[in-house]
Amino acid sequence: MNEASFDKKEVEKSLKKIIKSQSSEKIGGGIEGEVRAILSIGTRREIEHGEINTRSLCTILGLDPTASQKVLKKNFRKIIRRYHPDILRETGVSDKEAHELGWRLTQLKEKLDI
Repeated sequence: MNEASFDKKEVEKSLKKIIKSQSSEKIGGGIEGEVRAILSIGTRREIEHGEINTRSLCTILGLDPTASQKVLKKNFRKIIRRYHPDILRETGVSDKEAHELGWRLTQLKEKLDI
């Protein structure tokens, strides 16, 4: 899927399908569930090679990729705070998952050039 063929409804539908297919024990609720849902979207290789659409990740994180750089930066900082490793540790997210989420956020930041 390339940038031009992005469909917000399809991404949301895919995310709901992924969450539904996982057991509630595995995904969990709250921030832990959010992290696991984000991590279930694609692999590192797919992200590195651009096979996962940047807009898909933005949609899942609640960012508007068409917003101005100033707005993107402001909202991205909120996301970084929300998914900070120290906060994640308190919620039961493993260090490995926190590290992977951090990597994905870094990749997204580089792609959005913010």
